[in-house]
Amino acid sequence: MNLLMTGIGTLLGQAVIARLMRDNPFHRVFGIARRPPAMLGPVHFIGADVRLVDLGDLIVTDDVQVVLHLAWSDGPETGRDEGLTMRRLLDIAEPAGLKRVVHPSCDYVYAPGEGPVDESAPRRVEAGLGRSGQLLVRSKLGIEEAVAGYRAAGGVDVVTLRMCPVVAPTRGRPFDAVLAQNPLIGPSDADPLLQFVHAADAAEALVAAATRPDVAGIYNVAGDEPLPLSAVAGILEAPLVHTPGWLTRPILGALARIGALPFRPVDAARLHVGVPMKTDRCRAELYPLRYTSRQALAVWRVGPGRTGLLRRAAP
Repeated sequence: MNLLMTGIGTLLGQAVIARLMRDNPFHRVFGIARRPPAMLGPVHFIGADVRLVDLGDLIVTDDVQVVLHLAWSDGPETGRDEGLTMRRLLDIAEPAGLKRVVHPSCDYVYAPGEGPVDESAPRRVEAGLGRSGQLLVRSKLGIEEAVAGYRAAGGVDVVTLRMCPVVAPTRGRPFDAVLAQNPLIGPSDADPLLQFVHAADAAEALVAAATRPDVAGIYNVAGDEPLPLSAVAGILEAPLVHTPGWLTRPILGALARIGALPFRPVDAARLHVGVPMKTDRCRAELYPLRYTSRQALAVWRVGPGRTGLLRRAAP
């Protein structure tokens, strides 16, 4: 079986490559990116822009059976490219002979409930979200709507992994800068619950979703033990400041424009709109995650080169 990966330079892409370097179940692996990433491992690099390359031609020419679509998994970008690329991939999936498409989504596509939600919970509506929250949520909701329609029409298997924030000892994403910000900024009238998943656990779940024969539909992927934002601040040893929503975006936007913040208000909204999830289906059918949310966040906090103790402590 041959695999095509998009987004090989993202955190998830690099985590999957590290996983394949230890144990590669695929015959050949191809990866698309505009520039070669830090780690390629067994991946045959294709230097191209996934928004512009002829995916159907690549899939047919390289006899690809599974696509792991990880582009945009590090966070939102401006424009409509993410949704257009997914729709283009779904349009050519069956004619090109694909057997499965696997893509990550996010916990915030769920409507918040009284507690952790399972895969059958209703999707969120944008009403009630601030502008940053709407920008963050809108793209993933559109993609999930397109995938749901495609599934209903009976096309190629599409597996969706709804993930909470993915963290790893490495840094460099805007969300890493959000976590590193001191103080953390929270909503004025809430202490939202958050989960985190270690990148190595996320990679195991993605490889299982791409390879196991009976996998189908939607899976929640998250570390156990949802944490209130106040507890997240405690683990990160940072104070938590609550500001009114109407004030948060102008402040963060102004600081970002003058270069005082290495992230945008839409990146910071990731701490405010997460929805805790039940992961029973993932554990039973994909992979029993090793790290709890607290452990995954602690691994991020101590940074690279200091995670041995935490790895040994993980269940």
